[in-house]
Amino acid sequence: MRLRQVLGREVAPIHSRASSRHIRLNQYIETLVHDGALEAAIKIPDAVAPIEIEANLASRQVTTLARIKAPGEGRAATRVNWLLRQLKGAPPNLRITAKFPRTRTTTSLLLVDALARPAELLLPDDRKREPAAFDVALMRNMGSKRGKDKGSFVADTMEQVLVFYGEVLQNVRGWTRPPARLSEDQLAVGEPEVVSEPEPVGTPDEPVISPVDWSTPDYPS
Repeated sequence: MRLRQVLGREVAPIHSRASSRHIRLNQYIETLVHDGALEAAIKIPDAVAPIEIEANLASRQVTTLARIKAPGEGRAATRVNWLLRQLKGAPPNLRITAKFPRTRTTTSLLLVDALARPAELLLPDDRKREPAAFDVALMRNMGSKRGKDKGSFVADTMEQVLVFYGEVLQNVRGWTRPPARLSEDQLAVGEPEVVSEPEPVGTPDEPVISPVDWSTPDYPS
């Protein structure tokens, strides 16, 4: 509701269409009992990805995370730099995790370290393998006070979501494939051929002879 208010856009939680409020409540309870965590996700119009929120009661931390799809072309290092260029103004303790196809191995660095050593986000045993996606996550200590004032779970979580969107997510543009381009040779179109009108029969000193119309011969009846 706070994001909807400050952005003036239709921000909404992400729910399965097949789930009811009762089913979702039971899922929240089950996750809280087994994992000690509360999870949610919200969708913001035109943002590159939804914001996933996890409040872990065991570690007393709140994580705001977005999974950003990597570019569909370019070398591995190029795809890493594509993301880092867009995160230069993000909090230095933002954690970036690179995910790769056909393997469960990931690489992970804080933003401050990734900007200094971007090659460490590449896959160690195959540095040419292009990353498929990047998880960017901001982790903070959970508010411990009750109510909705500063220092409370509600207020601190709300502030973290706003910071994550304002300093991270709103500055990242999703990759789109560029349009196909014509080469210089294809652009070099020759001059169009000029077709001249036929000169009329005759000279300046002679009258022009018009063609004879044989379609209606003038014969005496």
